[in-house]
Amino acid sequence: MKRALVYLEENLPSSLALRFADSLAAETGMSLVPVHVEEPDRKLQAGTGWVRRSWEQGVIESGVQEIRRLLKTEKVTAEVSATPVVTVGDRDEEVVSAWRAGNYALYVEGYLNTANDRDFIDFLDSDRMRRTGGPILVVKNLVPAGRLLLLVGEGVDGKALVECVGRLYGQSLSSLEVTVLHFQFQNTSELKFKERSESGGYIDRVVEALAAAGAADPECQVVEGTPEQAAFYLRDHGLVATAFPERKGVRMELLAQLVNPLLLCKQK
Repeated sequence: MKRALVYLEENLPSSLALRFADSLAAETGMSLVPVHVEEPDRKLQAGTGWVRRSWEQGVIESGVQEIRRLLKTEKVTAEVSATPVVTVGDRDEEVVSAWRAGNYALYVEGYLNTANDRDFIDFLDSDRMRRTGGPILVVKNLVPAGRLLLLVGEGVDGKALVECVGRLYGQSLSSLEVTVLHFQFQNTSELKFKERSESGGYIDRVVEALAAAGAADPECQVVEGTPEQAAFYLRDHGLVATAFPERKGVRMELLAQLVNPLLLCKQK
């Protein structure tokens, strides 16, 4: 069975992440493994040896109870590991260590958009996002299940993107409502829809890969405008899957604006 490592705290981003991961698990047959890292104020850390170990054990037990409360509140139906990963230390280092220690198909974390796009860019630039080897699900909001948008363009290997999504969804990929979209940046007064032929082949390569994977014929769109306009248009669409973005670029600007959950696939 595929397993997803899900970062949890008692807050709204984790609540959203857990709810979406729960619904995704129902579609894909995944089980969930919660991970939680306590990053205490160094001034609160005291002693060495037995005193230090006792203090850390108390912090870990508190984290386990925090995860259990959240799981109970959200009424999760997916299979959840009875032994969550709870550690003390730096979040980036501990999450990367947990990822490498297990055989996971996905890392999941919640995120709430702010008025500053740089906050999201810095979030994706964190060590835990860059150094986890597999796909990452960033949950910003809850959207209808069964809808998938593949965002293509410069820096996206269409075949690799479909393979990434296929490994996650398996046979259920054929039952999804899929849209393939190529976004082109342009300062316009409103979003413009263009012919598929103006995608420069990006859409065609993904459509071919989807057909080979047994997926249904997707809807194909080429849109031109600003990231804000495209994000508003896509706000209720569904899960958006694309390649993990570079720090600077059109796709990063659009991803920062989107409120949809994001599946970010690592491509070599």
